[in-house]
Amino acid sequence: MSLTTTLRTNTLWVLGGDLGVQAMSLAFGIILARLLMPADFGLLVTAQILTGALGFLAANGTSDALVRARTLGPRDVHTLFALQLGSCALIYVALNLFAPTFAGWFHEPRLTPLLRITSLGFLLRPFMAVPTALLHRAMRFREFSVVMFAGGAVAGLVSTLLALLGLGAVSLAWGGLAGALVRTLLSIRRAGWVPALGFDPAAARRLGVYGFKLSVNDIIQYARAQAANALISRRLGAGPVGLYNKADSLAEMPCDLLSGAAYQTLFRALAAGRDDRDACARLYLRALTLVSLYAMPLYVGLLWVAEPLVVVLYGEPWAAAALPLQVLALVGPLRVIANLARAVAASHNRLGREILIQLETLGLLLLGAAVGLHWGLIGVAVCVVPSFIHNAVRMAGLANRTLGLTWGQLARALWPILRLNGIMALVLAATHLGLTGAGLAGSRVLYLAAMVSTGAAVYAGILLWLPPTTLREESRHWRTVTAALFRNGQFSRK
Repeated sequence: MSLTTTLRTNTLWVLGGDLGVQAMSLAFGIILARLLMPADFGLLVTAQILTGALGFLAANGTSDALVRARTLGPRDVHTLFALQLGSCALIYVALNLFAPTFAGWFHEPRLTPLLRITSLGFLLRPFMAVPTALLHRAMRFREFSVVMFAGGAVAGLVSTLLALLGLGAVSLAWGGLAGALVRTLLSIRRAGWVPALGFDPAAARRLGVYGFKLSVNDIIQYARAQAANALISRRLGAGPVGLYNKADSLAEMPCDLLSGAAYQTLFRALAAGRDDRDACARLYLRALTLVSLYAMPLYVGLLWVAEPLVVVLYGEPWAAAALPLQVLALVGPLRVIANLARAVAASHNRLGREILIQLETLGLLLLGAAVGLHWGLIGVAVCVVPSFIHNAVRMAGLANRTLGLTWGQLARALWPILRLNGIMALVLAATHLGLTGAGLAGSRVLYLAAMVSTGAAVYAGILLWLPPTTLREESRHWRTVTAALFRNGQFSRK
């Protein structure tokens, strides 16, 4: 089995599950955006600034430590569960006590009940984290995908029903809690895990040291993601932070969907084979090529269709999110590079170096967001761009040093993707000019359909029939799939 086939097979179920979850999230997001106001989403985003950071602290990074461990016994699993149960219980109590203070700092009393509802999720976390880690370790991604899909469906349905009843931002919190409960129950069942407490000091040290570094790194990474939201919420209010978060979420979606799925399988594969540096280097470069092949055209498309996409999907109240989305889409491909480089750092235990890089990036982002606030949401988006550039360059450099790669090898892995997307960008520019000249650009739906269909047709056509040398294997795969689908269609008509 080729390297590409192995990577695709290991990623397929994760990607399929993520696609299902993202599609559902998008569908429910559209419905909820029309039932609720940007300020309702802004309230939840503000609450998640605190609960998200505490979530990484509660996890202790030990779940990934369990996935990475060379050997694993029952006492390791029992110790992990005990550590997470204790930390989550403490966080639940602290969050309920601290909720009024947090709400007062943001001058928003509605945050207090919202935080107390979301705090219930911490009581579920230990019961979901352990079986999920066991599924990942066994590379049982099919079961994991089913769990995530079911939880996402329940979360969306409950949120929608409660929003119809007029509960506002609280409907989002209860929906998320319902989804977490379903994921917890299904994870336990799929993994065949029976909760049991135990404590092994040696296991606690082994899992805890790696987990602590990973947890610190994740918290810093999360702080980067939420820093702009916190400043906007504090200075401009719930409405603007809801708009900015929508732009940032849409800009992150291709990276989160594609490189997020690849990260899980890549991390496991690199951790298992970390003694063979050459094999790890080949796997990393191939993952970078394949993920960029599918993620980059989505970002190129967003540059052209951001405004009609946002308005058609979410309605006119969300139109102000379009311009920040276009700016953030410019650095979308850099998010992909940085995320896959993180898999290298985590699998080879280079977390100490990564923590320094993430701290540098956080400092740049805070400075940029603070300066950008003087020009509103677009100013924030423009001024945080240097932080994304810095993070991608530094993380790619760390991955290169870890695997013995050069910048030239990295460039050669990405060059075919840049060429393909350059061609597509030129075609989209010509299509935009043609639609504008014909007076059709005023119809958002028509413009969106024409741009998306043209870009997709050109990109797929080049990949299938005129692929660069390094993408011929991928091209053959899709030609085979297309031919099989066509034959099946012919047979079904007969």
